[in-house]
Amino acid sequence: MIPALHVLKAAALGALGVALMQWLLVLLSLPRGAAVDFGARGVRRRRALARLRAWRWLELPARWLGQRVGTRVPARWLGPVERLLRHGGYPLGLTAPEFVGLSAISFGLALGLSLWLGNQLGMGATLLLVVGPVAAILPSLLVHTLGAARLERIQRAWPHALELLALAVSAGSDLPGALRELVQRCVRRDDELVLELEYLLQELQLGLTRTQALRQLADRIALECVAEFVSAVIQAEQRGSPLCDVLRTQATAARGRQTVLGEEAASRASVQMVVPLFLVFLCILCLVLGPAVLSLSLPGAGALDM
Repeated sequence: MIPALHVLKAAALGALGVALMQWLLVLLSLPRGAAVDFGARGVRRRRALARLRAWRWLELPARWLGQRVGTRVPARWLGPVERLLRHGGYPLGLTAPEFVGLSAISFGLALGLSLWLGNQLGMGATLLLVVGPVAAILPSLLVHTLGAARLERIQRAWPHALELLALAVSAGSDLPGALRELVQRCVRRDDELVLELEYLLQELQLGLTRTQALRQLADRIALECVAEFVSAVIQAEQRGSPLCDVLRTQATAARGRQTVLGEEAASRASVQMVVPLFLVFLCILCLVLGPAVLSLSLPGAGALDM
């Protein structure tokens, strides 16, 4: 009876293995779609493939999954996801369908892991109530955090970049020449602002007008200072105003805005430090007065025992 049971188990495992192999062959035979090799997204993907070994293994399944999701999810649902990825700097060069597909897979894996842990810990499906919402919003929250850090780095470097552009234009260069000079002489080629300026130059080389390329720059960088710069440059070209004066004015305004933001951050930090300082003071007070309170309570406890 026991050998027959082992034979049945081996046959079941063999059938499951054959089914998994057939499923894998079907997946590999399906078209995966073309890789994104152009624009800001293509540059991000090429750099991620060159730096991250894990992404080299996951890029092909992500591309295949993105093609399947893109044909089944309505375009109006992918619009907010595309906006989130654009403001986040296109992490890993992902497209909106790829991000949705990978998020669904991570959500399913998190639910399965939480269900297994719940059974192991004796919690049943209670852990799903906590892990489910967290796993659902975690990918979007991560991209939003990366985007906020990216915008902060760009905002810090923006006034200095405008001053250099104004200096180059005052020396006789036009705006594309000044941008090219700034990008070529920058030491950190992986800086977020340098990458965005490289995309701007590539779009100008591809035939886009200066107005279109600048508006796409403002769309990728959701900052007020960048939007004001784009609007001022477009108006200066339409009215024939000197571009050097416009850049100097924008650099002064950006420097003043950065100072104001720094003062606001310092004031917020002083308010946010109140609670940690109060907790530290409470801990010190407990360490100092705790032994005294215990020493006073010990004689009374001994008298009650007698």
